[in-house]
Amino acid sequence: IVRRGETISREVAGLLTRMEIFPLEVGLNLRAVVNHGTYYPPEVLAVDLDALRAELARSARRSLALALEVGYAAKETTPLLLERAHRRALALAVEASYPTKETAASLFAKALRQAKAVSEITGH
Repeated sequence: IVRRGETISREVAGLLTRMEIFPLEVGLNLRAVVNHGTYYPPEVLAVDLDALRAELARSARRSLALALEVGYAAKETTPLLLERAHRRALALAVEASYPTKETAASLFAKALRQAKAVSEITGH
């Protein structure tokens, strides 16, 4: 009558009730577990979902950072690796005073700073 995940209409709910089919929420409430002679009390078995989600998010961030650090190319890291490589190449080009369309503004700013520093030192 209803597929998994579909919303049950009032008409279908009424029909199911007349057939004595009632909705259930099924779960497991562990009071303790014994595994190979080791007893685990309920406080050890409890799962803090918020803490679990936070730890999962933290682990995902750390794994991304590690992948970026070692230069591991994957669908998730390639755009970030290319962006980092571009920034480093641009910084290297500016440091080496290599003129391009992308470095021109930075090179002019660098030259002005250097000229100002020379002017302050020499008084001219």
